[in-house]
Amino acid sequence: MIKTEDDVIKYIIKFIKDDNKLNDKYYSNHHKRKYKLDDILPIIVYVLKQNISWESISNLKSNINISYQCVYKTYRKLIDDNILYKSYNKIVDEYMKNIYKDGIVYTDTTVIANKYGNENVGRNKYYKNKKITKLSLVTDNNNVIINVKSFSGNINDAKIAIDHIGSLTKYDSIVKYSKKIKTLVADPGYDTSKLTSLMKKNGKTCIIEKNKRNTKDENKLEALKMTKSEMKIYKNRHKIENVNANLKQFKRINVRYDRLNDTYIGFVYLASMYRIIDYI
Repeated sequence: MIKTEDDVIKYIIKFIKDDNKLNDKYYSNHHKRKYKLDDILPIIVYVLKQNISWESISNLKSNINISYQCVYKTYRKLIDDNILYKSYNKIVDEYMKNIYKDGIVYTDTTVIANKYGNENVGRNKYYKNKKITKLSLVTDNNNVIINVKSFSGNINDAKIAIDHIGSLTKYDSIVKYSKKIKTLVADPGYDTSKLTSLMKKNGKTCIIEKNKRNTKDENKLEALKMTKSEMKIYKNRHKIENVNANLKQFKRINVRYDRLNDTYIGFVYLASMYRIIDYI
């Protein structure tokens, strides 16, 4: 099993080197470079894990004396070239093609406390009316994040799921292998006819615990209860809660300090690679 950040770094480097244009941009001898990307990526991973400020990088004890400006500019370059997004989706592509089989996915959101973010943030009355960001995850039974998007914190979960589906593009690997997905599992917050109708239109079924607030007729609630087979699948929904908890162990994910959404979501893509790379 692959378990260290070295393997994530190696995968990103391989992704770059396999693309002629990117390889020329990041590794060609035509460009003068004081530091190699191979030296900078471990520092970016350290920022992800420990959530130190960019300025604090200059104080780190390392084999190379590197300025924080250099690390930040390199990270922004990776973001602007969509490398973290594309490398994450490439590894999802490999996973969906070779590993994913049972046709079940889970979706849920996790709340991200916000410090300085000013994109995809919104006040939420359930969190002391503070501005927050929500991450919408799609995972499977192996606790692998096969898609993730960020949304404003003032949007309810059901609407987020619909927006999440609507924001998918051909560059999201989950779209390429959507035919493999048969069933979406979610908690009562996702119990809306719009979502179930959208999934049905796309040839999918939903296993969603009924929200009692949607009907006051107890007889109707009894009729809407899950079957034994549905309940067996639904009991595994706790797995996505575990994924949320594991993702937040990366301190840069747990609290959002990044002003720009793409800066923050880049770290999310990087963190999401840790579990999935074990299977590739």
